[in-house]
Amino acid sequence: MKTQRQKKIIELIENNDIETQEELAQALQDAGYNVTQATVSRDIRELKLTKTSTDGKHQKYVVFSPAEFKLSDKYVNVLKRETKKELVLLNDFLSSNKIILNKEIVDINLLLEDVMESFKPLIEKKNIKLISRIPKDELMLFIDYDKMCEVISNLIKNSIESIDKVGIIEIYSIKIKDNVNIIIKDNGIGMTKKEIKNIFIPFYTTKSKGTGLGTYISKIIIKKHRGKIKYESIKNKGTKTIVTLPINKKIMYN
Repeated sequence: MKTQRQKKIIELIENNDIETQEELAQALQDAGYNVTQATVSRDIRELKLTKTSTDGKHQKYVVFSPAEFKLSDKYVNVLKRETKKELVLLNDFLSSNKIILNKEIVDINLLLEDVMESFKPLIEKKNIKLISRIPKDELMLFIDYDKMCEVISNLIKNSIESIDKVGIIEIYSIKIKDNVNIIIKDNGIGMTKKEIKNIFIPFYTTKSKGTGLGTYISKIIIKKHRGKIKYESIKNKGTKTIVTLPINKKIMYN
């Protein structure tokens, strides 16, 4: 059963173009509700709110009916990403030295869950077992939601494409001091030391249909977040990708 605050959130979203958690929190505060970013993030998760674009540029929160959400959750995100992914990568490559981050306070664990859910139809089709070890606790980071989704999506897609037969992909996050490590592990074909060394070179790829831009762009985005990306891999055994992002202490203790 929805709380009064959650009913108000739905009303605000249906009557306003709300693009960020910060805007939603401010709208609630203006309506007389005493809320924090963490509270709003939890409500977004419970209400299963989705960000989508109606003009191809700006994304805003929308409310789907249970049936609509189930359908969109299963197909729309995958179709949207697959049809536009290569154009986005090419555009990012051409403007890689001018990538601008639109940062907001984001629950990184919720972001990981959102991206994972969008891949479930493809993972099920390929008979891959997806193991999620993402903590239920909120972990707020100051990041660009869309760009970080692009990074995680690319890494998961790489894991899926590296698996030929029966496969397993594990995804989890760990808070270590002032950082969070996002780990994506698979039992795919793996890479040699030479392949790992060359993986961040533009247009370098070990895949027959790959562009070689995804990993290159991902590294740039992560670096702009003052983070790091590292690969550990053994040929014919699998690959472990570790993305490290800094935690903003002001967010943690507000």
